[in-house]
Amino acid sequence: MAKLKIKNKSKIDKGIYSWTKLPYAITIFFAMIIVVLLSFGAVTFFYNTFFTYYIKEECDKRLDNAIASCRNLESVFHNNIDISEQATEDEIVDVVLHTIISSADVSSDANIVLFKAESGGNSILWPSTSYSVSANTNALKIVDAVCAENPGALSNITYSLEQDGMSYYYRVIDIDYNLNDGSRFTLPYHHICVFVNAQYYYSFMTSFNYAMWQIVIIAIIAAAIISIVISMPLILSTIKLSRFSKRISEGNYERLRGRLVSREMYDLGDTMNNMASKLEEADREQQTFFQNASHELRTPLQSIQGYAEGLKYDVFDEDGKKQAVDIIINESSRLTGMVENLLSISKMDMSSKGNYKVKKQNLSSKVLCDLVVENIRGNVLHEDKELILDFTSDDASIYANSGDLIRMFENLFSNCLRYCKANVIFKYRIEEDQAVYFVMDDGDGISEEVLPHLFARFAKGSDGKHGIGLALCKSIVEEHNGSIKGYNRPEGGACFEVRLPVRRTDNDKIG
Repeated sequence: MAKLKIKNKSKIDKGIYSWTKLPYAITIFFAMIIVVLLSFGAVTFFYNTFFTYYIKEECDKRLDNAIASCRNLESVFHNNIDISEQATEDEIVDVVLHTIISSADVSSDANIVLFKAESGGNSILWPSTSYSVSANTNALKIVDAVCAENPGALSNITYSLEQDGMSYYYRVIDIDYNLNDGSRFTLPYHHICVFVNAQYYYSFMTSFNYAMWQIVIIAIIAAAIISIVISMPLILSTIKLSRFSKRISEGNYERLRGRLVSREMYDLGDTMNNMASKLEEADREQQTFFQNASHELRTPLQSIQGYAEGLKYDVFDEDGKKQAVDIIINESSRLTGMVENLLSISKMDMSSKGNYKVKKQNLSSKVLCDLVVENIRGNVLHEDKELILDFTSDDASIYANSGDLIRMFENLFSNCLRYCKANVIFKYRIEEDQAVYFVMDDGDGISEEVLPHLFARFAKGSDGKHGIGLALCKSIVEEHNGSIKGYNRPEGGACFEVRLPVRRTDNDKIG
């Protein structure tokens, strides 16, 4: 089955993602709306649940009170009817009516209807039309609805009923009493319906819910206003920071000015100002670096080109040709060394930024001294100078890249050989978990003008070559978590002091 290829998936993802990006004000507004709706939903749910339960319990109490008042029929029967004789239906109904009418406290709890259920329909005995036509009509509607919904309603169960937009709770009880012989007589077809109009409770609950909805609407409007008030300063600060970052990307490093809305925004603005300053400095250093590098590269290349063209066109005699060849070789070596230093310092820069990892291993500090001496001894002999060694301290282990450290020492020795008079001194010590190396000469020392920016890139002394050797030394030492400094010796001459952290474990030493 062929696979379905989706074209421009990145555009589709971007389109979907764009719908999820909302302004800060709308995000706050939606968050506040969610809080309001959840709060309203919780309050409404618990309120309606509690109030529905309260309405039913209250109606049950009122029905219980009304039915308790009607239960005194038996005592009324004993007082008004000769139980030894068979009481007629009319007598019993009269007694019941008399009991209902005489129960003055019942009307405040519930409404009582005395009715007779017949096959032809229900007839209301109380309240009669002579008492109240509207009450009689309403009682008939309720009784008809009760008989239609629950024809066999039990007296101990409360039912609910909706009639003409009104809510009722009711119970239906039979009319019965005890005879003298111990049996119980029930008046056939006659019942008492006790009901409570609960519409007033539900009307109150509806009014409360309506008031809650009004509160919600007001809260939504207030949330919109509050979200705008809260977010506007943040939006303005964000816009200001966005414009500032855009200026930085375009090469404009002017500092951000003006007040930001919050401490966090202020800290961000301050950090961005520091970043802009460092970027400006780095950009300036980079431009200076390329200008100086191009200048330093151009000088040996022009020299090589000039002498090569002289050789091509036989401008020189035999002695001149030998001299030209020597110059070409020397300039080529100089150019090679400079390119290698540029590559090394670029590698150190990448490593400091986390874009490159320098390979390191455990290395003996004394073995490093031997490797350095082996590499620079030829240069010392070539310059007809004396190399004085002083390696009296114990051995230690350092975690380093031997090639980079050797290149660093070669640059230091090259600098000292250029300015020394008779000898160069190489000393090694262990001081407080540090391997300390000293490269010294007996020359005139470092001039006061050069000393403050001795390790700056392209900073050169009077006889300097290209001005990146010492800068490379500093980058290599810092890559190895060490330190380097240059100063003038009291007895005369320059001294370069290199400190590298050591590892004291003997098993870590590698020769």
